Amino acid sequence: MKKLCIWLGSLFPLFGWAQTSGEANLSVSLQGFAKQPVVIVDRMSDSVLPDTLAPSDNGAYAVRYALQKPMDAFLHVMDGEENYSYCLYLTPGNSLVVSINSTNGKLETSFRGDTGKESAYENLRWEMCTLSSAFSEEAWMKLADFRACRQYVETQQQRMKKALQEVKDTLYIAAGMKTLREEVPGYYFQYAVTRQKSGAKMENDADFMDFVKQIDVNDTTQLALTSHYLDWYVVAFPDTDGMPDAAAKLRYAETLVKNQTVRNALADEALTMIALGRMFGADMSSFSMPIYKEFLKLSTNDTLCASIRTELRTMENQEVGAEAVDLKMYDAQGKSCSLKDIVGGGKYTYIDFWATWCGPCCKEIPFLEKLVSRYKGNSRLRFVSISVDENKEAWLKKLAADKPAWAQYNIPKAEQNACNEAYGISGIPRFMVFDKQGKMLVASAKRPSDEEIKTFFDSLK
Repeated sequence: MKKLCIWLGSLFPLFGWAQTSGEANLSVSLQGFAKQPVVIVDRMSDSVLPDTLAPSDNGAYAVRYALQKPMDAFLHVMDGEENYSYCLYLTPGNSLVVSINSTNGKLETSFRGDTGKESAYENLRWEMCTLSSAFSEEAWMKLADFRACRQYVETQQQRMKKALQEVKDTLYIAAGMKTLREEVPGYYFQYAVTRQKSGAKMENDADFMDFVKQIDVNDTTQLALTSHYLDWYVVAFPDTDGMPDAAAKLRYAETLVKNQTVRNALADEALTMIALGRMFGADMSSFSMPIYKEFLKLSTNDTLCASIRTELRTMENQEVGAEAVDLKMYDAQGKSCSLKDIVGGGKYTYIDFWATWCGPCCKEIPFLEKLVSRYKGNSRLRFVSISVDENKEAWLKKLAADKPAWAQYNIPKAEQNACNEAYGISGIPRFMVFDKQGKMLVASAKRPSDEEIKTFFDSLK
């Protein structure tokens, strides 16, 4: 079963094409499906939500896009539990017809129209580079040496080159050939990394080292090649105190690369990796801090460095054992104090960041009341609610109505940005626990409504 996925970036750099305008006509025909599939077009060049297409009376799907330039897209066909994805290449004033026939569980797909050959090529390339095992660790391990690797990569690319030659657009062919050439060194280093991790010493392969010697890490036209080289170097010479490979890569760049333009590009690449990881839901917390620290040593981009310093401070403030930040706040009587004043003192402190206008926050209050009641008299535990209401009167009105039996504070508007930056508060409610010395214990604790919070409190010594 093909998984729904997004191929990062367009297959070809579209910015180089002549700017024209017109409608791109897309038609999708489905045959042999037991039920009416869901058909979605995901436009990669536009910051818009995917389009769900409705079938016409004859069962076909059609849509038109007003374009100023060529556009890559994905066609997703969801047939119950089976999901199929196809690359589309759409151009202004041209048409594309996709026919998908399901017979005995097998799909036959064809692409016709003005950009049919281009779309067929992009699907082959996607299949080869993304979905198949052609360029996998398993494939690399079957090769005897670097010379065999070079021959293998050329053989695999011949299929794509042949399909590309079917295209009539000479500019498209030129861009495609350029892309294929540029990808080759990346495959070489994929092979080298895989073999190196298996225990091989690629530095003993004369052919590979001859290839490596051609790389000028200070050449701004070889940025991708330098990046691949450093990926291999990290594996070949692991001497960076166990830091993540991406951070180690920047550490080595600091030593091996002297050209600041190249250094900045490599540093920016590391940030992009973190951003993409987060975009796809990956937990980048264990990787980000060491990468940020190395980034600051390598990059001279003042704007990015300032932003990274801020985020790094936020991360450091949330580490276990971090001192509480000196955040100014007020109690209901208007008396000023700091976060440092209300944590520690021999008690664990459970803090609720909330606001009167926040529905989920208010839903947690009854559960918090029960916790306060349950642990009343517990000398090891205190509860604190900190409001981020800009409308102080609304906060005081809420307190007067609820009469909470635990400490209440409000952070004034002028201090709220500092609070958000200090602890990375992008949404509320947010719960934290500080230890008996007033140091961070849990930066994102369970909500009062979560039964696990009781188990956690009961475990505190």
